[in-house]
Amino acid sequence: MSPRSQSDSTHQPLAGQKAAIETEKGQSTLKDVLLVAVPKGIGGVSQLLLSLVLIRYMGPASFGIVSVSLAAILLLDSIFGSAIDMAIFRLAPLYRMTDPLRARQIEKAGLLLKPAASLLLLGPLLFALPGISQALFQDRSQAAVLLLALGALLGLLMFRSMQVHFQNERRFVAYGVSDLLHTVARFGSIGLLLLLSTPTPERILAIYFFAAFAVTIFGLFWFTRPVLSAPFSRDAAAELARILAWYLPTVVAGSIASRMDVFFISSFGGVEEAGIFGAAQMFALVPQLFGTYAAAVFSPRVLPMWRAGTLITRYVQVQSLLLGVSVVLFLLVWLGTGTLGAHLLPPKYLRAREVILILLPSGLAALINFPLTIPLLLYTYPRALLAADLLAIPLVALAYFILVPGNGAAMAAAISTSAGFLRLLFYQALAFFLLRNDPHGEAWSLTEAAAQTKITSGAPA
Repeated sequence: MSPRSQSDSTHQPLAGQKAAIETEKGQSTLKDVLLVAVPKGIGGVSQLLLSLVLIRYMGPASFGIVSVSLAAILLLDSIFGSAIDMAIFRLAPLYRMTDPLRARQIEKAGLLLKPAASLLLLGPLLFALPGISQALFQDRSQAAVLLLALGALLGLLMFRSMQVHFQNERRFVAYGVSDLLHTVARFGSIGLLLLLSTPTPERILAIYFFAAFAVTIFGLFWFTRPVLSAPFSRDAAAELARILAWYLPTVVAGSIASRMDVFFISSFGGVEEAGIFGAAQMFALVPQLFGTYAAAVFSPRVLPMWRAGTLITRYVQVQSLLLGVSVVLFLLVWLGTGTLGAHLLPPKYLRAREVILILLPSGLAALINFPLTIPLLLYTYPRALLAADLLAIPLVALAYFILVPGNGAAMAAAISTSAGFLRLLFYQALAFFLLRNDPHGEAWSLTEAAAQTKITSGAPA
């Protein structure tokens, strides 16, 4: 065999993977991104407008309680939900073209694992909620708010599982429709609350709870019957658990390292400073939201593109585009913050204008990291990410403990941005090193071959 033919055979995808790659070529990535980004953008704009309305009804302390509660929901969703979802994205695409039933069984195992884990945690949390409320809000009576936040978290976890099925099946129209329904249910209900009554943290969290469950129950039975009807497989659940064993601690550490800011400022600076920080965060972290929206499209495609040898080219293109967009966004916000902030923010929240500019680079760094870099590294170097975050957490926590008391939201934003920028440099260096040294994803050859052997041998599910 000639060296050229040997090289070609080395990089030839397996039969099932080749079919998946051909399917990928027939789809428009831009179209899929828009189908995800437009509905999520509507939801993001709705959340921003809602926050602007709420700060006119609520003082910084009450809004701080809402901000911290919503941040807790997002943190726990990013810990448990993202770890399970990324493990599914790691496995299901290997089976999607050759053994669809196995792919659905993996999805079902993840769908059942989320409520099971939530219910196991419920008992201990019920006893701990008053103490947590005291630590976060300096008020033990707000435990009911945290309980409602836990219910909203469970609804959101189930909602994400429904959307995982849409992502794996490339059903981005259904993905977008489900997001729109969730947005209408959530913000439409809050709009009625504002018309008919006075918003309180308890009422707002209750709406988040019921909206997520209503859309999820409708969506699971209407859109994702193949997952519900797939027989439960212990073998598929065990395979998911093996991948999750490394993903979970990695995602836990990463989520705590990147989302601890609002909790530390509430604990060390007070709930009023958390309200100022939350008001700034609703502007500054909008770019991060769009990064996660694009990741919904790219995450299931990372491995097929890598094995096809096209990921390194796409990676350079996407990262260059995101860097340029980030620079332009920062300049626009820097030019417009003074004028717009004076009109959008009530007098009690005007200090948030400074915090927005300090915190914005953190959101832009996350925008650059999310669509391709974080999924790629989580699939390949979870131990390296875990080690880096375990090193960062105590250092960042110490910085918050020493510097935030007396300096408030602005110092918390500076610490958050510094940590986010260092994380950006480390992630990008690691990703470029990986792709330059392994452009065809040879690291996954044995994994794919093992999966194909298991399928063709008729191993029991």
